[in-house]
Amino acid sequence: MSIGFMLDVFENNIPNGAVTIIEADFSPNAIALFLALINHACILVPLTRSVESNKTELIETAQGEFSFTIDENDKVKSSCVFRGQIT
Repeated sequence: MSIGFMLDVFENNIPNGAVTIIEADFSPNAIALFLALINHACILVPLTRSVESNKTELIETAQGEFSFTIDENDKVKSSCVFRGQIT
C-alpha cells in the first residue's frame, strides 16, 4: 500500500467512515488509493468515465463527502463534495 495515499487521506482530514468518491479507471494509483481508503474504513463509491452523464445523481444518491479523481495519466486530485457537486 502506498504511504503517499495514506498521507493524502490524513492530510485531507477524511474521517473514518466518510463516503468517498473515486473517479478512476483501473490503474495502479486507483488500486493503491482504494486500499488506503479501505484501510481508513471509508465507504467507497467507485465511478468510471462510463457513468459521466449520471455522475452528479450518483454522488447525490451516495451522499458523497470527499472525492478523488485519477486522470488518464494516473495523476490524483482530491476535493470535497458539496450537495452532489465536486468543489
